[in-house]
Amino acid sequence: MGQSRSIAARVRLVASAVVLLATLHATAASADGSSSTALPGPNSINLPNVSFFRMPTSAERAKKVFAHYMLCCGSFGETPEAYARDIQLAQKMGLDGFALNVGGWRQNPTYKDRMAAMFAAVRNLQTNFKLFISADMCCGLNADDILDMMRRYANEPNYLRQSGRPVLSTYSGESKGRVFWQSDVLEPLDKMGLKPFFVPAFYSVTQFGLASDEVAFWDSIADGLFYFGPARTPFGTRSVIETNLSYARALKAAGKLFLAGYYPFYWGSEQTNAGRRYYEYEGGKGTAAQWESIIKEQDPSWVEITTWNDFAESYLVAPEDDQTGLYKPHTAFMELNRYYIAWFKTGVQPEITKDAVFYFYRTHPMDLRATDDPLGPVTELHGNVKDEIYVTVALTAPAALRVDSGGIQTTFQLNKGISQVSVPFHVGRQQFRLSRHSQLIGQIVGEPIQSKISVYNFYYTTGFFESAH
Repeated sequence: MGQSRSIAARVRLVASAVVLLATLHATAASADGSSSTALPGPNSINLPNVSFFRMPTSAERAKKVFAHYMLCCGSFGETPEAYARDIQLAQKMGLDGFALNVGGWRQNPTYKDRMAAMFAAVRNLQTNFKLFISADMCCGLNADDILDMMRRYANEPNYLRQSGRPVLSTYSGESKGRVFWQSDVLEPLDKMGLKPFFVPAFYSVTQFGLASDEVAFWDSIADGLFYFGPARTPFGTRSVIETNLSYARALKAAGKLFLAGYYPFYWGSEQTNAGRRYYEYEGGKGTAAQWESIIKEQDPSWVEITTWNDFAESYLVAPEDDQTGLYKPHTAFMELNRYYIAWFKTGVQPEITKDAVFYFYRTHPMDLRATDDPLGPVTELHGNVKDEIYVTVALTAPAALRVDSGGIQTTFQLNKGISQVSVPFHVGRQQFRLSRHSQLIGQIVGEPIQSKISVYNFYYTTGFFESAH
């Protein structure tokens, strides 16, 4: 997190992208005229007007889903018009708002300009989309900065409120201690008539880092806690799922709000001191596992998708207006999340009404050597890291999926509902074809797997298609 790291990272990544330029080929065809939803260019970034599922008729519960938005690095730019694109895309996905990560203020006035533009965008859209401040304590913010942010924006019509109080969150800040937050932030805000509903994302401060101990430690100042921990996998012991579940139980017992984290994937692309660590989320399988635990076990009040647009640390669901191809399209995460967000908000599993295929994979083998990467190799690999393509398939009835990776074909006979499959990838063309009773439903060609690279790129490329009916 933070302004200096994220901005420096974008400059380095965009410069490197000149030598990494790849062309995304996306095609689709079907016997009944269905078309692919693959989105090859930034100007066409969108989601289908009608998704692959029927929205449950049950009234939405008091559940909300937000995304962590990095103000340092706008997806499409830093103007009201650019932010409006983000907001409209987020609303189509089913999101209720953005947690605005603010890593600078008085020492970096560009944040003030960007915050003003974001609130202008939401006002201009005349929407109910909510915004709230997440003070990023990594890079020099102080109490006066936070007080000034809240003074300026907490009474905006689109500022998120809980129990009538403006919500304030953080990234980190635990090292400041309870006295700082109570005496220098919360009490002054209360005196200003802005008593915040405080839901910070603090890292562990207690001896063993148990969720129950953390909740007890912050009990006197926090109304809830947000678990922010993408640097784990969704599988096995000490997974993001298990930690989320521990916090859910501890906060429920304490009568506090739980803000659960969801993470699409994680690559610390700039973290050379940690081997540019990579955590394998196995594409849509990791997404499904996290959401099913959130829905069936954790039952939080809110979920925060982490993140919308943190390109440097590579755990984002939103596309960037990126002509280079380096950051890769992530629209498959957005469309697949629509399904789980609807399920979470209504408590009813949506009915699949159109066949859909979602793919996720890296575009070069993990052991391939880059010829000109100034940050060096990716040496810290966590989880079940393999050179594989991960495919999530949603079906209205049984069908056959054929994956052609570099000329090697694999066919899966899949049942109605949602299935997760994977197949080793091979250098060359990648094609996905879905059929039923020998009739083509749809097909799509993803980015090729490269045999030579100048810089390392552990971003997933993703894509999807949905049938017409």
